Amino acid sequence: MVRFNPPQNGFTLIELLVVLAIMGLIATVALPLAAHAVEDAAFRADTRNIASRLYAMQAQARSQGHTIKISTDTKHNLSPAARGLLGVSSQVSVSLSGSIEALTYFPDGTSSGGTVRIEEGSQKADLAVAWLTGTITQKTAP
Repeated sequence: MVRFNPPQNGFTLIELLVVLAIMGLIATVALPLAAHAVEDAAFRADTRNIASRLYAMQAQARSQGHTIKISTDTKHNLSPAARGLLGVSSQVSVSLSGSIEALTYFPDGTSSGGTVRIEEGSQKADLAVAWLTGTITQKTAP
């Protein structure tokens, strides 16, 4: 008489432990990278938001025919009113770099020009505003 043993289905305990150990190693490497990617994406979104608000201010100055000024304090940080206009959160530091004390948009579409420095944690970016056209160029700050 021939005895038939059906194949065993499933995994052994050792196989399951090895898979769990590999998944744990992947998680310890991947989670910090994912957290950094989320922070980086949030900073880029804040920078794009500020740039779009600056463009909107230029358009408003042009359409309404009056000058719009974004002023700073003595340390070149944005005033509370300017922070509100740009929709800047409290975690983000925004200042005008260089010797300018205000960024001004004129009714003809030009601006005073200057560089807006954005800092959040260790990340920094500069938005260079061209004086003639008001065009904004983003640069990674040193």
